[in-house]
Amino acid sequence: MLVLPTGSVAAGYTAARLWRFDGLLLIEGPLEFLVPAPAGSVRLVGSDLRFETFTGVDLPDGVPATSQPRTLVDLAARLTFADGVVLVESALRRDPTLRTALTYELARRRSRRGTATVRDVVAFADVLSESVLESRARVLWRDAALPAPRQQATIRGNGRFIARVDFLWEVSRLIVEVDGLAKYKEPGALRDEKRRQNELVALGYTVLRFAWADVVGRPDHVVAQVKLMINKE
Repeated sequence: MLVLPTGSVAAGYTAARLWRFDGLLLIEGPLEFLVPAPAGSVRLVGSDLRFETFTGVDLPDGVPATSQPRTLVDLAARLTFADGVVLVESALRRDPTLRTALTYELARRRSRRGTATVRDVVAFADVLSESVLESRARVLWRDAALPAPRQQATIRGNGRFIARVDFLWEVSRLIVEVDGLAKYKEPGALRDEKRRQNELVALGYTVLRFAWADVVGRPDHVVAQVKLMINKE
């Protein structure tokens, strides 16, 4: 930053890491900066410089960088739909009010490359996903044209709270939980989970559980199991 023209800011993946967004893929590449100077007027080894004027500068970790909405929109235009949803939902988890700012940023982008993808990502992204894995599962249900489930649904039995579940298909009485290993670090977590699952089954629910290796590594298998239970009479 010290050797770039005044007003230069971190952008792209560099800005996203400064903002500490969850779910970023490990990308090996140059640092990225926006430079308010004539094209090609500056060179910096190991960096990707884009020469343009810009708005929305903030200071994550004290480093000048594109704002959160600008960073999210820029990256979503370069990512797949699924990765874009993961990125945007990770930001919305921390600050749901970002949705309005994203809409304004998207309007400023107009017809630049990737705008259609960004528009789809922003329209689909929600605040209910509590992890990267839940975001990826939401995209998987969408891509498989499954009926949209309720997310973070509360289950009660005899007027008593039983559980809050990741995904619920009410008509089919199907519950899907997507589990990361972190949830089992607390003492008694596995025991409590088994107790809740037994109560859910006793209430007539089918409970399917999938890990990262399932949702990401063998999505067709996951979709097939979910479809089987949804279509089961």
